[in-house]
Amino acid sequence: MNRNTSSRNGDTPSVLPTDDARHAVASEDVGSLMARSAAQMWRQGRREEALEKMRETVELTRLMVLNQPSLFTYQLALFLETFGRFLFDSGRLEDGLKSTEESVLIYQALSKNQPAQFNPDLACGYAQLFKHRAHMGLHTEALQAGQGAVRIYRLIASQNPTLPTNELAISLLNLSGYLHQSGRYADGLSIAKEAAAVCQTSVAEHPEFNPHLAAAFTYISANSLGLRQHWEATTWANEAVQTYRNLAIDQPETFSTEFAQSLVYLFDSFIVRNSPGEGMQNIQVALSVYRQAVVNNPSATTSGLAQCLEVLSCSMSDRGCHDYALQLSQEAVKQRRQVKIKNETTHDAYLAKSLHNMSVFLSNLSRHKEALSVMREVVKLRRKLAGQDSVTYNGDLANSLYHLFLALFNFQGHTNRTMQTITEATGLYRKLATQDVNYNGRLASCLFELSTSLASKSEHKKSLKAAREAVELYQKLAAMRPSFFTSSLILSMMNLITRLNDSRLYQEAIAVEEEVEAILAQQMTLK
Repeated sequence: MNRNTSSRNGDTPSVLPTDDARHAVASEDVGSLMARSAAQMWRQGRREEALEKMRETVELTRLMVLNQPSLFTYQLALFLETFGRFLFDSGRLEDGLKSTEESVLIYQALSKNQPAQFNPDLACGYAQLFKHRAHMGLHTEALQAGQGAVRIYRLIASQNPTLPTNELAISLLNLSGYLHQSGRYADGLSIAKEAAAVCQTSVAEHPEFNPHLAAAFTYISANSLGLRQHWEATTWANEAVQTYRNLAIDQPETFSTEFAQSLVYLFDSFIVRNSPGEGMQNIQVALSVYRQAVVNNPSATTSGLAQCLEVLSCSMSDRGCHDYALQLSQEAVKQRRQVKIKNETTHDAYLAKSLHNMSVFLSNLSRHKEALSVMREVVKLRRKLAGQDSVTYNGDLANSLYHLFLALFNFQGHTNRTMQTITEATGLYRKLATQDVNYNGRLASCLFELSTSLASKSEHKKSLKAAREAVELYQKLAAMRPSFFTSSLILSMMNLITRLNDSRLYQEAIAVEEEVEAILAQQMTLK
């Protein structure tokens, strides 16, 4: 959820001045002219030429620093920062990160002696470093950079109370969004509220803060939702809707899609409160706004329409309207395929998500052959993504493998391919669960399915082992969240009974049966 307008659609907001503006700070020496030439090439789409020109600029400036450090050290930091951004945007992540980190080190040294002059550049460098590290899954390091940007922008704001605090607001929004994505909802909520306060202080004299204020309301809502503060989430989502609605009235071409996005978030809050009917009008309005926006500007808004279609399709599926859900999902996939690719990784991730939903909806309608074909495409996409960034995409790949197993089973029953798929999914979830216990539920589901698959091949010893492990996991999960996992625990124990009987361990099977009866009796008492 980033300011452009959300984590679902858009990149982290940039607080970096344009290349020309920053390079113009330095005198018109050869390095500055080369850097401005590289920036022009970049804008023209001549990326390789721009990268080579920027590399030459950096190397030349390094030599100039050796002779006249007082004149050219700041320039070197600027050029390294620009070079880092070019490299990163070209997909050369490691090189881009290295260049950005070097620029920040130089800014840090400069700001120690002249903080008033160089703190803005240091904050700007931290903001870029935060973006790069976050994208690469370097979560601890990204958080440090994001906090560094906020800390310095706070200092600048305190020293210049009469000036607008646009950069502080954006850095707070970026940090809040990242904390939300990391599951640190309480911290994200606190930062989002600070962002809202900053914007509210400035918005009367500077109406350009209204979009940031709306984004802050959205972050407050999202983090409240993460803390299961459902009413508060809906209240703040409503505030965001009202603010974006006013912006869309004044500037429809700029803010119509953000208004529509805010309606989607409001609908999400109603879904979590188990009252989707209250939000249905909002999602229909959002869909209408997106459709009109696509007519006006297809390339800019297609992804937003796709997301809106996905949200509505999931809601329709939950309400049993499976044909309509599939129709909406197919339209979402069509929109995803039509999006002009600016970032192949992001495009593939969103397309995979849309295709995943479509496969599930096909399966709900017993169109198993089609569901299998679509899920195979999902797995192919997510293998590619996980190969590029395993930290970010292994969870999605594991989920798709699990659903590929279900699609294979629904279409073909137990086969060697089915067994291979559930075995791979189980192995991947086992690895993920060692790093994050939230994956234990999925691991337990895979173990349950693996057990039944092994039993179908008469591999009773392995089947029993998987069944035991599934029960052990579900017992722990049910102890923490009984309302959510008790039914799964009972099913896994019933499977264990069957596997014990397969292995002629009849006495142990009887003991497990008695445990199941005790759990069922307890459930009846609670009802």
